[in-house]
Amino acid sequence: MQIDLTITAPAALDTDNSLRATVAFPNPRAAANMETATIVIKCDEILEYCAHASPVAFDLLFLASCVYGIDRLIERRPYSVDGWSRELSISLPVLATTAWQGKEADVAKLLSFLTGDYWQVQFTASPLVLPAASAVAFTPGGIDQINLFSGGLDSLIGAIDFLHNQPAKKLLLVSHYDPNMHGPKSDQHKLAQELTTRFPNQFTWSNSVGVFLENATLAHQENTLRSRSLLFISLAVLMGDAVGGNVPIGVPENGSVSLNYPLSASRRSSCSTRTTHPRVIQDIARLLAQLGLSAAVANPYEFQTKGEMVAGCADLPFLLSIVGESNSCGKRGHPRGWFRLGSSHCGVCMPCVYRRASLLGHPDPTTYGNNLEELKYDATFQRLTTKRGQDLDACLSFLATTLTPRQIRTELLVNGIDDLVKLPGYATLVGKTRQELAAWVSTCPEPKLRQKAGLP
Repeated sequence: MQIDLTITAPAALDTDNSLRATVAFPNPRAAANMETATIVIKCDEILEYCAHASPVAFDLLFLASCVYGIDRLIERRPYSVDGWSRELSISLPVLATTAWQGKEADVAKLLSFLTGDYWQVQFTASPLVLPAASAVAFTPGGIDQINLFSGGLDSLIGAIDFLHNQPAKKLLLVSHYDPNMHGPKSDQHKLAQELTTRFPNQFTWSNSVGVFLENATLAHQENTLRSRSLLFISLAVLMGDAVGGNVPIGVPENGSVSLNYPLSASRRSSCSTRTTHPRVIQDIARLLAQLGLSAAVANPYEFQTKGEMVAGCADLPFLLSIVGESNSCGKRGHPRGWFRLGSSHCGVCMPCVYRRASLLGHPDPTTYGNNLEELKYDATFQRLTTKRGQDLDACLSFLATTLTPRQIRTELLVNGIDDLVKLPGYATLVGKTRQELAAWVSTCPEPKLRQKAGLP
């Protein structure tokens, strides 16, 4: 069922310096209903960047914000063609109409690979008038690099590594928050305070920029966040463009999560999360070049496991002293069924598993709601009796499966890798990831679960 969405941009920012755009679409499941919602971009923290950046850079942020809002608005299962992938057609107003002409297919291809949906995109002229640069004071200082700063462990390591290794250079940290998702904003604030104490006057933090939905007429919305990386990167591109345009943008993410090698056949293709997949980074970089935006976007950790990121941190003692303030959990807002309520992490989603494996051998103050041995299996340990722990169960089966280097390379190609020069490095990374996960599972006190993973 194709969903035809129209975005209406306002003529100006609101008095609180927020941009509120309306998204509307006829509900294909209830033909008489016109569904609407408001996409809010809180520009107060970045007003000077918005005023001094090029129109096309602001357009990219607006596009990414609308995609994020739509991704969050329309629940996958009832509105998909196959229980997962949605057919989404959007009409998007932009300021730099000439720059976006002819880019429709490239943008749709990027969005389709990123979110696992089927996108169609067209651009129209926007009536929005931003504040004039002359009316907005701007003193950003010299910025040498921009890093995404989510509140997670990887982005924390990325910040520490740059600040420790480049003490004479200035880093700008860029963050996003959604008030409908509790936790990330407070994580970012706490970690920014810790970094300020350790590295005074070495970095600037944009403060967390709010992009979210309000006034949605749909009662139920989607809780996946596949498009969030594009929003993060577009914020960095806007800020980099405002301060000169040639500032490199770092996407600190361990290569294991970026590749997201499928744990089973059912998790291939569109069912595989591709938030910071190498092809996503590559396609974003290509789009930026086509738009005349000079920012270089890269993941400096694309060939490292999370454990290698931790072990190689430039200031490991400092990292370990504040690691408990970071959050990696993908299901922190769903504590139902946790053995230890009040924990900061569920303990058994794959982001948690990668975190636990990466901190093996280091003091880990993180509180986890569930442990591996607490998963509820039937008497044969072959089938979970609840939904809790499905990711970890798939991980055990993945570890028990023998994979040849050729099989790994083939799977990587099927899952979107098209850079043949980097393919051997990615295949090696998959092997290292399996070893890291197996080392953590080996610590499980339940022998039948170790055996399920093919371990003694």
